[in-house]
Amino acid sequence: MADNDEFEDSTEETPKDLRRQLAKAKKDADELRSQMTELLARDRKRTISDLLSEKGLPAKVANLLPDTVEADPAAIDAWLTEYADVFGVTKTDATDEPDGIDPEAKAAHERLANATAGATPAGKPADLLAAMQAAASPEELAAVLARA
Repeated sequence: MADNDEFEDSTEETPKDLRRQLAKAKKDADELRSQMTELLARDRKRTISDLLSEKGLPAKVANLLPDTVEADPAAIDAWLTEYADVFGVTKTDATDEPDGIDPEAKAAHERLANATAGATPAGKPADLLAAMQAAASPEELAAVLARA
């Protein structure tokens, strides 16, 4: 009788009960898979939106990315580079200036910096200011500035 003590308290389960338990377990597993898929999709979209926002693009661009693009910065950069023309973005080299700097303004700034690099004032700043204030026309002001 000692050998059967382990099995005396257990309830007998029929195959019908086991099938019912299996069906319930499958249903629970399907629900969990569905929730996990939804949460992963939401997390992916949020991560991609954040990465795009950091790059100055609207978060709505995340809706355009195919599911095959991973939610990591390298994959997003590769996709953006491939489809840059769609968004009106031109690829810049690493030597280019950051966005927002007009190349013509940069060139003008460089010319001005080169022209004034070796220049020394012709007199005291107060004298230059007095001459500028005394100029009666734009031509006279230009002449004063040309001497400076």
